[in-house]
Amino acid sequence: MNGDTFSYESDAPRQCSNNWIYKTAEIQNFCHRFSSSAGVTICLHIVDIPQGQKIEEEWYGMRWISLSPRLYDLVKATDRLSACQYELRLTYENFNCSAKEEPINCAREAPLRILSFDIETDVYIDPSGKDEFPTPNAQSIIQISSMLKYKRDSEPFYRNVLTLKSCNAIEGTDVESFEEESDLIKRWLKFIHDADPDVIVGYNSCGFDIPYILLRAKRLSIPCGISRINDFEISNPIFRPGPGAFSSAPVIPGRLQIDLYDFVFLEHGHPSATEKAELWAVGIRRKLLGLEASSFRFLKQRKEDIDFRNIPKLQAGTGEDRKKLAIYCLKDSHLPLQLMDHLQALDKWINRAQRKKGTFYHTIRRLAGRIPV
Repeated sequence: MNGDTFSYESDAPRQCSNNWIYKTAEIQNFCHRFSSSAGVTICLHIVDIPQGQKIEEEWYGMRWISLSPRLYDLVKATDRLSACQYELRLTYENFNCSAKEEPINCAREAPLRILSFDIETDVYIDPSGKDEFPTPNAQSIIQISSMLKYKRDSEPFYRNVLTLKSCNAIEGTDVESFEEESDLIKRWLKFIHDADPDVIVGYNSCGFDIPYILLRAKRLSIPCGISRINDFEISNPIFRPGPGAFSSAPVIPGRLQIDLYDFVFLEHGHPSATEKAELWAVGIRRKLLGLEASSFRFLKQRKEDIDFRNIPKLQAGTGEDRKKLAIYCLKDSHLPLQLMDHLQALDKWINRAQRKKGTFYHTIRRLAGRIPV
């Protein structure tokens, strides 16, 4: 299996999934390190375990395990419960698991595939010029940008933007345009299936972007399976923009989520007086925990210079106008990846999970639950 292979052809099969399902103990997601049909031990990386299992009381999160030869069975493709490339069955007693032990030995790192994404929605401006915060019951999704990278890499290897109505070409980016919002959402869901990310990151993604997409899909009667478990749909996602949303974010079986909004709040807090003065000096005086402020605070970078009140005008304009909006949307996908790497967010939260008994989700949800809302 080639863990570095990615294919995004509409009708092409996925060449690699990087993931496993262990059905007996209902462990949701694994990332393979290597395998051999010659009977060599298979090494896996535990990514998530369902809460409430006895196994959770004994194992630390995000650890390596090994499975001895001839003690597991591969599940036939027709019998799999997941979209993973391989599933296997074995008994709990046949695990040889470093997740039960300390100290941590993480010399080998799983080749996690990371998706960062952002959505742009329509904005309602009333006749008096007052704007309203978009809600999934009222405003359509007009663009979704996505970027893919491997954890070991500094830059994305794939960039994509989906737009409602035509959009001029953008260098280095696959641009796809649709006449109907429903087709745009369906295409992004297909993209998730084809790209098969292990980790999904964004900024305010747990409270805004993910539930917004799921709720718009539900409103448009679109089946919305974005997990690795077949026929699994998130029934009632909670739309709650702002920090702390991870504590109530929809769990996506087989995919971890990192919301940089929560990470910045929990690990770095509000800007110091010096940082606040620097933000004020460049004109950032509101939303001091927002993406614009955090990007300047930690990266000395700014978002694209588009006032959100101009979004309806750009959307109603030409393909070149929508290109400007698409570049804005793409930048909002790229900045979370840069923040994640610069602040070592994924490493730090994986480390937290490795030092606690329980799942990654359980550990981070408890942490996010401390954020006042």
